[in-house]
Amino acid sequence: MHPPLERCRRCGGETSFEEVSRIGRVHSWIRVDRASVPGFEVPYYIVIVELVEQPGVRIACVVGDDDPLGREPVIGDEVRLSVDQLPGGDFSAPTAQLQEVGNE
Repeated sequence: MHPPLERCRRCGGETSFEEVSRIGRVHSWIRVDRASVPGFEVPYYIVIVELVEQPGVRIACVVGDDDPLGREPVIGDEVRLSVDQLPGGDFSAPTAQLQEVGNE
């Protein structure tokens, strides 16, 4: 859940941090054609990724510049997540790399 909370919004139980696999699937995506963030060359893609081990948990990510597939995302594509420093500043953000079929 984001933002992190001490208690669950649904049941009131305590929450904790747990490491996840960083593997997910593209749930939705958009192509950005107008520069709005310094350091990103257009076009670039923003994907909503659903974590494989926690269905329903989704995170917005930028598709990394060094994407090996060099194509638009497709709903259902497997991605590997990381947190990378954004170009042109001191900020970090979740980044997704599209994975080839069968690549773990």
